[in-house]
Amino acid sequence: MLSDKLVKNKRRIKDIIIEQIELLLKKSFEEKCILFGAGIGGTSVYSFICNNIKLGEQKIKCFVDNNPLKYNTYLCNKEVISPEEIFKQYKGEAVIISCGEGDEIKEQLQKYSVPLEKIYVPDIAVIKENDPEFIEKNLDYFNHFYEELADEKSRKVLENILNYKLSHEMNYITEIADRKEEQYFDSDLLNYKMEDIFLDCGGYIGDTIESYVLHNKGIYDKIICLEADENNCKIIQKMSDNYCIELHNIAAYNYKEDLHFDKIGSGSGAILENGSPKAQEVAVKGNTIDAILEGRKVSYIKMDIEGAEYKALLGAVNTIQKFKPMLMISVYHKQDDLIKIPLLIKSFNYRYKFYLRHYRKLSVQETVLYVIDTSYIER
Repeated sequence: MLSDKLVKNKRRIKDIIIEQIELLLKKSFEEKCILFGAGIGGTSVYSFICNNIKLGEQKIKCFVDNNPLKYNTYLCNKEVISPEEIFKQYKGEAVIISCGEGDEIKEQLQKYSVPLEKIYVPDIAVIKENDPEFIEKNLDYFNHFYEELADEKSRKVLENILNYKLSHEMNYITEIADRKEEQYFDSDLLNYKMEDIFLDCGGYIGDTIESYVLHNKGIYDKIICLEADENNCKIIQKMSDNYCIELHNIAAYNYKEDLHFDKIGSGSGAILENGSPKAQEVAVKGNTIDAILEGRKVSYIKMDIEGAEYKALLGAVNTIQKFKPMLMISVYHKQDDLIKIPLLIKSFNYRYKFYLRHYRKLSVQETVLYVIDTSYIER
């Protein structure tokens, strides 16, 4: 039983993170830190330090980001600087990675000669203070989901994700991390046919499209891409000469609606669901997958849409029930994704089998639920 494999941690996750940051600051130049990642994660880490570390706001020197569009701007009243500029004058400040790409950024920092002992990944954007209480409250469900997972690897992924949320011990995550290149296209789970149609929800700048074609070696019929960000769509449109792409500048949702996105996030940002205005708010069109496809068949549906996966799935019920496509769904954006999303999908098709994989070594982000109908396994 899963519950027998979970750690018994009595310390608050918040206290563990505070302790780690305080120790890190003591090792750093003038007890200052640089936040690497000027997005949603950056604002979360900034707020956490200001609210929990003595003189926290004064201890944050600046933000650093790899996105040139953010250079010479300000976030939380702190300047956003390019890595090249800040690390040319690096004096030994602590570097707190405040975004999901911790694996790559850690390697990047080492190339800038930043010592490992001055780098920390708190993972605050995804880790919640009440994770232990949430897991305990839903232990019966997690035990059931653990038994329902289709292979031992999936069960190990679930076990380690929960143990990481209970302990904040990074070894639980590094132990289960698969190659990033395999994300959405696990070679043990997928096989391809010429008639395949791939639906990419959250196309970003076409990186998943390129990965799909690389994995299937050009064996497919068509790619349908939904991307909410107009600028990202312009990038994807330029790929149309090389790939058979039907592009929609639209967000997948559970009904047709004008939506509002917070552009501070990576990729296309996240839907604003509480009605509160944001400085970088933009309007986008939303619609259901069922309406967009108009009864057409798809073979695969991939979703990485910043927490809107559950609602997008509600808008795809007819497509999923009729055609039983393989699903690759991100299940890490919201605390209850691992509960609500599998239950919803199972209500669509009880024959679906669940596989769980994880693709980050330094974060609980990038966990993907593969959902496969038995007819796909047999094909």
